Amino acid sequence: MNLLSDDQRLLLEYMFGISEGKVDDKFVFRKPGPLNHSRWLTTAIRIMILYTRTMEPSKTLVILVHFIVKVYAFTWFSVRENNNFTLGSDIFFQMIQAVNEVQKTWDHIEGAKTNKCQKSITDIVFKVLKQNAFCLLGENFLASLLFSRHDEHRQIAVEKILEIRSHPTPLVTPISNPIPDINFEAEDWSKLVDVSSLECHEPPCTRHLSNEYLEVFKVQRHQPPRFPLHSQSVERAVKLTSEASTTSYIWQKRHNSIVAKNKSRKERPEFRTKKDYVV
Repeated sequence: MNLLSDDQRLLLEYMFGISEGKVDDKFVFRKPGPLNHSRWLTTAIRIMILYTRTMEPSKTLVILVHFIVKVYAFTWFSVRENNNFTLGSDIFFQMIQAVNEVQKTWDHIEGAKTNKCQKSITDIVFKVLKQNAFCLLGENFLASLLFSRHDEHRQIAVEKILEIRSHPTPLVTPISNPIPDINFEAEDWSKLVDVSSLECHEPPCTRHLSNEYLEVFKVQRHQPPRFPLHSQSVERAVKLTSEASTTSYIWQKRHNSIVAKNKSRKERPEFRTKKDYVV
């Protein structure tokens, strides 16, 4: 609990509180952070707070809160607990499963004849997921398979990497690398993407390994490189980009604003703790 920020702790408490029917009194009157386009956590918390303070919430509000509790918050804390880039595909698969469960719940509540609104849940969510499934890009997906706990996953990854090496493409040569087609009906995360049709470079974390050493991965699991799936630096970059977007619609002006702000921050003194401030 001590490792969570105030917003994260508030999200967790409201997640448990709504699931159990009562939010801890200690957190009921906590004020969430200011609403900002890049602060998705705050947006989710405010929706949950609105729900707990509404006597007769609308159907739309109930669906949103159900989604936040079962999908968004669950995924958030999954990333916090398993913060390695090789686990991105597995977490993405869990998210798909959670969305499907929300869909089934509302289909059951509404009935087969009146589920038009509920069908749009998966339609909308899966469209967004497809546009942001960067963990399923060829290089990332192969790395996930290569460091999987399952032998068959690692064997598939090794064979594909060796195939890529047999027809080398210079790294300076760009490869058309859109997010591949996603199998939302897959029963296992390793089936989300058709590896045989991937066109990509091999993962950067394996380029220094010989073919002989790579073969060892088929029968022995190795520890993946320590590279985060998500970090606060990503959130800061999104926040900064959102702030710049409010000043101009022109890409070059937004870029100049971001560069100038980053340069200013580097030139200003940095205070790690309160004692470093000079009164």
